[in-house]
Amino acid sequence: MSSAPKPTLPNRNQDASESSSRLRRNIFEDPAIVEAGKNDPFIRFISANWRFLLAVLIAVGLGIVAYSQVTATTLQKQADATRALRDMQQAYQEIVEERDVLVTAQADERAAKDDKARAEAAERIKKATETLKMKEDRLLAKATELEAATSFLPFSGLYRGLVAAGRSDFGAVQSALAAQGWETVGKQGSPERAAAELAVLGLAKALSDSDQHLDAAKQALKGLAERGDFAAVRAADAFAALATTPEEKAQAKALIGLLQSRMPAQQKLLVGASERLS
Repeated sequence: MSSAPKPTLPNRNQDASESSSRLRRNIFEDPAIVEAGKNDPFIRFISANWRFLLAVLIAVGLGIVAYSQVTATTLQKQADATRALRDMQQAYQEIVEERDVLVTAQADERAAKDDKARAEAAERIKKATETLKMKEDRLLAKATELEAATSFLPFSGLYRGLVAAGRSDFGAVQSALAAQGWETVGKQGSPERAAAELAVLGLAKALSDSDQHLDAAKQALKGLAERGDFAAVRAADAFAALATTPEEKAQAKALIGLLQSRMPAQQKLLVGASERLS
């Protein structure tokens, strides 16, 4: 009696091989797509160039990702610099207030009528001096955070100079002023140029507290009034306030006349300067 034929079991290795082959197969080599492409120029083009097009799409995708990352990094740096500038402004305001405390304590010491009052004032002077130095050192440390942002770089020099002026180190103030080079910062009308002009104005005013460096302060203010935009009017007003000789007063009047014609919308800001010179 003959036995019935045994059923043929599927070859798992063969099935896996065929499945893998189907996965590796180029989709554009599929017979159905090849047949369709005979009458469709678009499919023929895609079939012939799919590798190149895929590479282009990948490159574009990577470019978009990279651009997004760079943009996000730039915005983050700008935000960090803005925060650092705001912190420095607050820190400098605290320094100004602490200087007032010190000046008051020094006046109390001079006016003291007995040893007890004099000793109390001396103790306040010591404490205010230590606190002031601590706050100034903290501000100088914060200044380095601004130096990484080009648009805010002038303000770093400004605050360094203001701290130096408070310490009567006017040589450092003049060095900070000379380092500004505001006319080469950014383009005319740009935020960078505005920051540089304002920094020069602040440093020149601080430098004018020193008789030894007064001429340098006047020259900086005069140049800013002649060629500046954002701080020109304020610079002319400060120069007029410092003018003492007939020659300087004549220069101040000429600057005011120049600005009245160049910036007619700001004439009201020059009224006080004109009255001081009359």
